[in-house]
Amino acid sequence: MTVLNGSYDGMMQAHGAMGKHIATKNVQPKLVIEEYITGPGDEKDPSKWVTNIYYLID
Repeated sequence: MTVLNGSYDGMMQAHGAMGKHIATKNVQPKLVIEEYITGPGDEKDPSKWVTNIYYLID
């Protein structure tokens, strides 16, 4: 799991980092979940957005 703080512009970088991390463990994700804790519907300032990113592995 990782936390993306800020706008969704960093989403690809966060997923890339998670992909590299799990590759070192020699596992494959079975499911990826993005949990939007605070987003544009709650907060207009993108710097305050929070997204939890989960990679579920077997």
